[in-house]
Amino acid sequence: MKRRDPFIVGALLSLGISPPLQSGPAAPPDKLQAEKILLAAVEEIHVGQIDGAIARMGQLVSKYPDFKLAHLIHGDLLSAKAAPLRSMGGASRGTPDSIEGLRKEALARISGVQDTNLVRDSVPDLFLELPANQKYVVTVDVKRSRLYLFENTGGLPTLVQDYYVSTGVKGHGKILEGDQRTPIGIYQTVEFLPDPELPDKYGAGAFPLDYPNQWDRRLGRTGYGIWLHGTPYETFSRPPQASDGCVALSNEDFRILMDDIGKSDTPVIIADKIQWIKKDNWLKQSESFKSLLHAWKQDWESLDTSRYLQHYSVHFQGSGKNFDQFKKHKNRVNAQKSFVDVDLDDISILRYPGENNMMQVTFKQKYKSSNFSNTSLKKQYWKKEQGQWKIVYEGPA
Repeated sequence: MKRRDPFIVGALLSLGISPPLQSGPAAPPDKLQAEKILLAAVEEIHVGQIDGAIARMGQLVSKYPDFKLAHLIHGDLLSAKAAPLRSMGGASRGTPDSIEGLRKEALARISGVQDTNLVRDSVPDLFLELPANQKYVVTVDVKRSRLYLFENTGGLPTLVQDYYVSTGVKGHGKILEGDQRTPIGIYQTVEFLPDPELPDKYGAGAFPLDYPNQWDRRLGRTGYGIWLHGTPYETFSRPPQASDGCVALSNEDFRILMDDIGKSDTPVIIADKIQWIKKDNWLKQSESFKSLLHAWKQDWESLDTSRYLQHYSVHFQGSGKNFDQFKKHKNRVNAQKSFVDVDLDDISILRYPGENNMMQVTFKQKYKSSNFSNTSLKKQYWKKEQGQWKIVYEGPA
């Protein structure tokens, strides 16, 4: 007979976990990753299949003996058959801090999957345009302790997979070297470092990120060594806040992610919390901003320097120039030209997390004029000032 054990009322429901996590029969453990096995057991608990959940958790701890959270829940389930448990970890002999870390991990894993299920038909408002040559984009939602991998399918970001992650022990919003916070911003993987070249704490490998980027440096942020990496081999995963500022996945998940994105440059957008929007709303926002970029291009080609400069903020900084210096430079250069043609390819438009109304725009720029031609990669930051989008930074990508 199916029943609801006191463990469920006193522990899992206390985490705010109420609806089933997935529909249909649970898949066999050897066909699932560790987290999905755990979630399948939680669903069995919800429908009163306690013995089935115990068996599934037993298989999980056997397959992943270093998965501490799995051991905690398995032990609680076994103990709950003999006596009620009032809280998760009530059967554990671990320290209060370690048990609290595992409780937070359980909540982050389960609520993260529930959130993902709710937004399957939506996309993050972070992506407004993805270039055809960019196959994947990684996003990290720090508050959800979740990493999302998106594939670029004809310009539309399509969710491929999501993973539980651990981030900075002191939270997010990195400012200073050694503050143990995870930065918020848009970064790139710059290389891949394999397991044999790394200390054990990085696990199966690492992707160093290009923190601090141009915007971080403009704001005076310091530090280095922010990586996307695996987990020490003696433990399967870590609590939601446990790194020195990096983003850490289980080694199992890291290897899957590594196989997907390969060793090429991949954008990694780290947000305090991702906002999800419907695809039709995303398309409207994308078209609206692309029209602004097109107007900037046209005004540059017009050789009307005053009209062109209206796209730039008085707070502009780029390539060693402030706005006044940039203005003098453009007036002098344009006076020597009879025509300018500009083509933009491989356009990327990303909403910058942690900043109020700011976009990062990158593209390949093919410039041709009456006395000079070149092709370059350019990066811009656009920021809304008094209701108008203005360029506050421009330089090489």
